[in-house]
Amino acid sequence: DSYDDAIAKALDSEEGIAFVVHHPQVTGNTIEEQLQSTTMTQVAAQVSRKRQATSNFYLYTGDDIKPFLGVEEARSSRPFVSKVEDHAAPLVWSPEKEEDVHSPALLKWLDANNFPLVTELGPHNFNKMGKAGRRLAMGIVDGEDEAMIATIKTDLAAYAANGPKAIVDQYYFGWLDGKKWGKFITQFDVEAGALPQILVLHVPSREYWQNTDYKTVQSFLEAIDNGEIKVQDHASHRGFVGKMHKLEYWFFRHMPWSLIGLIVFAILMVVFVVPAADELRPPYPRQDVQAAQAQEEREKEESKKEK
Repeated sequence: DSYDDAIAKALDSEEGIAFVVHHPQVTGNTIEEQLQSTTMTQVAAQVSRKRQATSNFYLYTGDDIKPFLGVEEARSSRPFVSKVEDHAAPLVWSPEKEEDVHSPALLKWLDANNFPLVTELGPHNFNKMGKAGRRLAMGIVDGEDEAMIATIKTDLAAYAANGPKAIVDQYYFGWLDGKKWGKFITQFDVEAGALPQILVLHVPSREYWQNTDYKTVQSFLEAIDNGEIKVQDHASHRGFVGKMHKLEYWFFRHMPWSLIGLIVFAILMVVFVVPAADELRPPYPRQDVQAAQAQEEREKEESKKEK
C-alpha cells in the first residue's frame, strides 16, 4: 500500500483518519508473522484490537515513508505509528528508546489524537471529545450557510496545523451548527442570530470562554492564553435559574439518550399515574345521588312525626 492508499482508507472511516504502523525490519510472509516480528508491530496489533471499534490501523512495509512522516523526517530510521487524514499533516508517534514502545504509551497517544484536525460537532461525538481531556475550540455557525462553514473550517484548520504547539495542544477543534443547537449555545452567551462566533468550552469543569470582540481563532485563543479573555462558569447562576441551566446542559450533553429517557419517562407516567377511565369521577355529587339522599331525609322526618 502507498500513502494515497492510506488516505483512501482514512476517508472510508467514520472519522476520516487512519493509523499506519511501520518498522524497517519487519519480516514474514503473512500479516500475522509480520505483526509478530518487531516490538512496534506487536504493540500496534495489541492496541488495534483494544480500539478496533474506534480506530483503523494498517501495516505499511514499503520504502517510501516520507509522506507518513511529514516534517518528522528525522525519525525516518525509527519505527513509527503515523496518524493520516486528508488535507492534514501526519502526526507521528515514534519513541527514541525501544523500552518506551509499549501498549499503555501508544494507547495514551492514540486516545488523545483519535480525532480529525477539525470536525463537525454533534450528538455523535460531542461527549466523547469533550471528555477526552482538552478544551473544545468551536466555531459556531449557521449550518445552512456553506460559505460561513467553509470560512470557519479554514480558520480552525490553519491554526490547528500551524499555531504554537503549547497552545494548540490544549484544544480539539470543531464547528457546531448554532441554529440547530440554539438553546444549547445560549447557555454560553452565544445567540443564534449573531453568528459566526468562537466559543471555547471545557466540558468536565463546565467552564467556557466567550467574547465577540475577537473574530479569528488565532486572536481568540491567544487572548485566552494571555488572560485577556476571562474564564466563565455557565453553572455559576444560583437558585432555580442555575438549576435549570445545569439540567439543560446535562440534557443536551447526553443527547440522544437523554431524549429517549424523557420519552420513556413520559410513557411510564401515562401508564402508571393517569387513572383508568372507569376510575374517573366528577368532583361533584351526581343529581340522582342527590335525589336519593333527599328522599331518604324526607322519609326519616315523616317517621319521626308518626312516632
